[in-house]
Amino acid sequence: MTPQESIYRWFKILEEKGEYSHFTVIEKTESGEVLESEVFHGEMDGVGGFLSIMKERGESDLLIPELPVRNRPSSLFFAYSFFRYLMRLPFYSPGWKIQNQWNKKSEKPQAYAFTSLSVAETEKIWMNAKKLGVSRNAYLLHHLNLSLNPYIKESLLPRYWLIPVNLRTDFNHHLENITGFVDARITTGQSAQALDKNLKKSLSRGDFFGGHVGIGLGQFLGPHLLKLLVTMNDFIQVRTGVFTNLGNWKTKPGHTMKSHWFGLPPVIAAQPFGAMTGSMNGEQSLAVVFHPRLTLSKAVAEECLARWVKALLQY
Repeated sequence: MTPQESIYRWFKILEEKGEYSHFTVIEKTESGEVLESEVFHGEMDGVGGFLSIMKERGESDLLIPELPVRNRPSSLFFAYSFFRYLMRLPFYSPGWKIQNQWNKKSEKPQAYAFTSLSVAETEKIWMNAKKLGVSRNAYLLHHLNLSLNPYIKESLLPRYWLIPVNLRTDFNHHLENITGFVDARITTGQSAQALDKNLKKSLSRGDFFGGHVGIGLGQFLGPHLLKLLVTMNDFIQVRTGVFTNLGNWKTKPGHTMKSHWFGLPPVIAAQPFGAMTGSMNGEQSLAVVFHPRLTLSKAVAEECLARWVKALLQY
């Protein structure tokens, strides 16, 4: 089993357990029509899914965003990063106030919302982050975390957020899942500056390589032990949610996109909330989704998204 086959099998096992292992690419056309495409996460990550669907739609005037070069380290460093990752286990996030009867069947989440901000609103958000001296990711996640306060029980436990990290150096030929991840640990009352410092520390020391080993363990364990590992994760890695930023995209000078684009990351029972963001030609897109075990109400998702946007703009 190759690492890619292990990732594919990981998400297939989740589907067998009743999870929905697809992410959703949402296209809002100039006429206001909303088109949704589902992409199996075992075959492709968010960036790959967006690029493939955009190409199908004829969005060829896109300038591919640049990513930081992440040179492949030695096998020893991979092992060391994975060991550090294991030392952080187990962890548990606070429980949720909202609950919905979920029959553990693989069904697409219904509680989701998305919006696109204007260039002026986006610039204000980016300026707010700059004033605080934090990265855009830290600013976005800090306020996203606060927007969930009405839905999460008060607890001394920190909230844990999974943040995918793209390991590509070439978008044009590598659209498959070659990602790692880091976890953001957010304690009650933690400042945006503290979150930013912790995120930068995780990235600088290469924690995402440990995450990359984690999701590809099937290459060492085989299919049966991999299935056991996926099941164990429900009990040793309980996160608040996943936060992913697809980056800042542009079109070629003088061109515009035919549609606005949004995405919903996969959510699972042990990680029941998701948010995806990105910008296109200076317009920030934001989207949130709740797992069916929490709610099926789009009104809840719309309320959460509105709270997030308001917090981002207020500074």
